[in-house]
Amino acid sequence: MSRALRQIDPRKSVRHLFAWTLRDLRVRAGFSLQGFAKRLGKSDSYLSAVELAQSRCTRQFAEACDQLLGNTGKLVKLWIDADQEWGRLAQRGAPSQRPRRAIRIEGLSAGAMPKRNLGRRPGKAVLAVLPLAHHVGGLLGHYLVSGFWDDVVTELAKLDMLLVVPPAPSSNVTPGQRSPTDIGREFDADVVLTGSLTEATRNSLRLHLNLIDPTTGVMIWAERYTFAHSRLPRTHGRIVTAIAEALKLKLSTTNRARLATSVTDTVKVYELYLRARGLLAANEEREVQVALDMLNMVLELDPKLANAHAARGYALWRKYFSGWDADVDTLHQALESAELALELDPTCVSAHMTIIRICWDMGWHARALQMGVAAFQSNPGSLEAVLALARAYNNAGMAELALPLSQQVLAVDRANPTALKLAIWSDVMVWDFAEACELVRTHLARWPLDSNTRWAVALAWLSMGNQPEAIKTAEEGLAADRSDVTLWVLLGYIHRTRGDEAAARQAWAQGIGLVSARLAAFQSNFRVQAWLANLEAAAGHREAALRRGRSLLAADPANGYLLYRLAHVWAEAGEPSEAVRLLEAALANGFLSVQLMRHEETCALGRLVPHSRYQRIGTTLERKVRSLRRKYRLAAEGMVRPTVGGGIAGSYARS
Repeated sequence: MSRALRQIDPRKSVRHLFAWTLRDLRVRAGFSLQGFAKRLGKSDSYLSAVELAQSRCTRQFAEACDQLLGNTGKLVKLWIDADQEWGRLAQRGAPSQRPRRAIRIEGLSAGAMPKRNLGRRPGKAVLAVLPLAHHVGGLLGHYLVSGFWDDVVTELAKLDMLLVVPPAPSSNVTPGQRSPTDIGREFDADVVLTGSLTEATRNSLRLHLNLIDPTTGVMIWAERYTFAHSRLPRTHGRIVTAIAEALKLKLSTTNRARLATSVTDTVKVYELYLRARGLLAANEEREVQVALDMLNMVLELDPKLANAHAARGYALWRKYFSGWDADVDTLHQALESAELALELDPTCVSAHMTIIRICWDMGWHARALQMGVAAFQSNPGSLEAVLALARAYNNAGMAELALPLSQQVLAVDRANPTALKLAIWSDVMVWDFAEACELVRTHLARWPLDSNTRWAVALAWLSMGNQPEAIKTAEEGLAADRSDVTLWVLLGYIHRTRGDEAAARQAWAQGIGLVSARLAAFQSNFRVQAWLANLEAAAGHREAALRRGRSLLAADPANGYLLYRLAHVWAEAGEPSEAVRLLEAALANGFLSVQLMRHEETCALGRLVPHSRYQRIGTTLERKVRSLRRKYRLAAEGMVRPTVGGGIAGSYARS
């Protein structure tokens, strides 16, 4: 370890100067690595990563180090310049040539999650919503109560006069543990909404609602509704209107018109839809297929249910993205469903999110940015809308804009799976590998089968020079999903980086066998086919790889994402000119993810780094992303302030 530390050259960059100074001051003060890390409440491996200039750190960390090392302010001043340099790296992607030093990292501690501090805007009221109390049984299944309440919160979040703190189960807010007053004060809320739903008679329900002032604990409004069970899907608008009037909020004509309409006219349709939505949250193959069958039934009974079209679009996209017996026609059906949802309800945030996901597989990153901003504009108090824009930013090579949005959601809902996953991916993209490797522990504890996130974290370990931990992470992901072609590709490159070409070839050959068997039934899943071609090229099956690649090009020549992936195939096959041409075509067809491209220089794209045309592509892409960043950052700043809370409903976990 000491040998690696001595290699830090403070003249190389401001980042290296900060790292060198931190280590120098620590050694002069007589602290060992382990002892100093313990004083900071961090692991020694986290401190090591920072001292090697291989991971960013926070200002709080720099200030804590400075206090322990004499409180001179020197470290904090250096940190300011170093962090700006890290930020510039994140915006333009990584340098093409990066030093790689092996470090041993056992556990990384990134400190506490962001404080729950909701930014305020003039004329906005902060409404904290507690989970709806109920007793499961009879007419009231958990899926029904939570789904109904989520729909109410979604409508509240569409009112531009409110910032809504949601009742998501992952927020660890249990009414019985703390009073509404305590919870309201925690979020600095103006008012807290509580309620309960019970069976009044055999065929009717009773809903109690209360608004409480958290500063005094005084109940400022209460109402009771008794209605037939069959009218459950028609009560949202009535409830939201009453809450808005109790808060003395002026509803626009558009809002009143929307709230006057019912979700659907039939309670059986509504219940079936909520069951399907609950199944989608698992994101597992069997549950997604059952949910899709149920959603098809829902839409046969009520073809105007916008949220059902959005959920169906998500289910179809998930099947394609995960390689679950789905082809490119499935992806186009997913897009049609999501677009139909927006025709029926232009404010449907889950439809916006689904289209953003689909745009990734089509390479339409500018359109995804448009969708993200549109979701924000139509759902000004929604956490899901915050995450929609964050996903669009991350996919378009703007992870430094995505990360603060994900952190804002986590400040409100600490275990939100979508926000956690996005934060992990964004941390990797902006080179904060230590933070990503810490966050993933929380995420995978709840979602152990998430192989996609393990891909990002394996890449983080590889970028920090820790190939053994990268291999372990990739293999854990493959244990969860043996047919994940992306992990087979990455696993081989990790072995190659380690200098073990035999292990790399063995991994790629094993992946080819498993993925080919799974792909036999759905040959037109272009995403899986492109990754499989990369496997074949890496394993030495050059002709098979190029044949597969040419077939994909003939079938879908204008898909920016496929063109980007096929560039890897031709690069690995030793055809750099064609690989560069494919990258140029990817950019021309909407691909923007420069940060991902720089990271994947650890894989096949590394063969292109010495070529001047490739360097020009990187420069062109960085310039294009920089221009769009200015455009869409300004658009978002018109709607967001630091740490925005909001309602969330129908969010499909860890996706």
